[in-house]
Amino acid sequence: MVIYYRLKDKILNLFKNKVLGKKYLGTRLSQPVWESQFSSGYWDHLYNQDEQEHYQEICSLYNSYSSGKSILDVGCGQGVLYHYLKEYSEIGQEYFGIDISSAAIEIAKQKFVGINFIQLDFDRKQLTGKFDVIIFNETLYYFDKPIEKIEECRRLNLAVGGCFIISMCEYDGHEEIWKKLEEKYSFIKLRLIQNKNGQKWQVCILS
Repeated sequence: MVIYYRLKDKILNLFKNKVLGKKYLGTRLSQPVWESQFSSGYWDHLYNQDEQEHYQEICSLYNSYSSGKSILDVGCGQGVLYHYLKEYSEIGQEYFGIDISSAAIEIAKQKFVGINFIQLDFDRKQLTGKFDVIIFNETLYYFDKPIEKIEECRRLNLAVGGCFIISMCEYDGHEEIWKKLEEKYSFIKLRLIQNKNGQKWQVCILS
């Protein structure tokens, strides 16, 4: 069944991105695919040292510009970013993590008892509530329309004076998302991160 959804996602994403043009910049994956990946431990490698520096950069940006303020973690997965924020930042209790995968949320809740983790397909449903910082850590490109999602978040979920922190790995197509973001938003700080294996991320804070 998961193979069916993988094939379906691939065909739909190719059609949207190649045929319908730049309106669709993301590569959405169906919920069953995410459930399978998190249940199998596919994303456990995010705790590895190779991934550490770009998480630490997110924490650094948060500490520099928004320390102690409320956070919405979009696509929180099993809570890896929360793990780093808890270790390197002063985040208090005003953290809220959402993810499409119920399996990921269950893992996060078991690991970080009492923290606000909620299952939500944020690509299809809206969220009530305002936050000082909205973080898209390696998740923005999984939305059908990444730029429209950012704009929706700014309108519905970003508190006055708030900011976005965005991290994206270097991958084909992601440069178009960055280009659109630069056209619409003010970049406060942008940093390129590269690990010892040559994998690269761009991490930025914007308003």
